[in-house]
Amino acid sequence: MDEENGCTEVLPGTHFISDEQAVEQEKRKGFELARAIPLRLKAGDMAAIHPKVLHGGGVNRSDRERNVVVIQFGVVPNDFLWEYDEPYCGLRRSEILARREAHPGNDRASETTR
Repeated sequence: MDEENGCTEVLPGTHFISDEQAVEQEKRKGFELARAIPLRLKAGDMAAIHPKVLHGGGVNRSDRERNVVVIQFGVVPNDFLWEYDEPYCGLRRSEILARREAHPGNDRASETTR
């Protein structure tokens, strides 16, 4: 992946600010996107990104496909800073958490760790 096909870019140091500070900064003036560092990766490479680092990918402006595998590790929090629909299932984050609590051990995460 490279800039032409919309590689992931990261904003260094953003994992040191709180979620509330990030929301306030975005409301006030936004972030200096010119400071973003592109993660140029070759086939077989991987990048580990701290979950609080602001990151994102651009538009694929090339004739090449951008094939990516995303693997996330973490714990399910009891509360969320904001609520939105998850793009793959259409459920709100609190609905996903409620289903998980109603059926402990009956989720894909527990199936893959057995």
